Amino acid sequence: MAIGLLAGILWALDTVILSKALAPFELLMIAPIVAAAIHDTCSFLDLSLFHIFKKQLGLLFKTLRSKNARRIVFAALLGGPIGMSAYVSAIYFMGPAYTAAFSSLYPAFGLILSYFIFHEPITKKQLFGIGISLFGIFMMSFGSTQEMISLPIGMLCVLLCIVCWGGEGILAQFGMKDGQLESNHALWIRQGISSLTYVIVIMNLISGWDLAGQMLNGSSFLWIVLAALAGSSSYLCYYHALHHIGTSKAMPLNITYVAWAIVFSFFILHTVPSIEEIGFGSLVLMGAILASS
Repeated sequence: MAIGLLAGILWALDTVILSKALAPFELLMIAPIVAAAIHDTCSFLDLSLFHIFKKQLGLLFKTLRSKNARRIVFAALLGGPIGMSAYVSAIYFMGPAYTAAFSSLYPAFGLILSYFIFHEPITKKQLFGIGISLFGIFMMSFGSTQEMISLPIGMLCVLLCIVCWGGEGILAQFGMKDGQLESNHALWIRQGISSLTYVIVIMNLISGWDLAGQMLNGSSFLWIVLAALAGSSSYLCYYHALHHIGTSKAMPLNITYVAWAIVFSFFILHTVPSIEEIGFGSLVLMGAILASS
């Protein structure tokens, strides 16, 4: 359980650092997608260097031909380019507060899928714990007064995000289920496919190369690299948790990033949280631990 919780902590750190990197480009709709492309590419390079150091790169290329690896490829497409692009698009159309609230429903969707696919039992304690976490997230988010561009389009985007992120967890667990594919190998495939899809397809579709050049040549690049290191570590923990404790327990722990982001925002962005944010953030954390224990 501790590894799954660490995944949420590190993803909160990733999120806060990335928001600092995007501050100079906050008015550009494509900026989060371009940053995600650079982020996942840096993450893939980090993981590749790690496996080169451990002399496992040859083994990784051999695993690409396996059936399990193909499942991770589909998981990567869902969770990376499609799911993340839907997430940042939802932020653009209806703001970060509502996006955070509705996207946090993906563990509930993953719980239902794991029940039908892996026959993982759904206990009353899990439902109660997830319910507490979701209540905390909704209460944290719905105090926002930010204007929205389009709620219907935003809701469609966030619905796609929920399906993709829930599906990624199931496919990743399925790909690692028989133990033939280790979690760190699965993550290398995941980040590689995500990075290639961004570079070959999405960046060209959104004409994002000029903006990418600005980010790479400015101070934002260092922040994106740091975010990628935190993100790689978070995904290593998340995939390890998916493999060892299953989707139904790993996903609730992962959404605790909403609570941990309050802490990192205070230290990195100097944003002072309100009493309500601290209280509801604590509810998110307690509910997730209850659902995963």
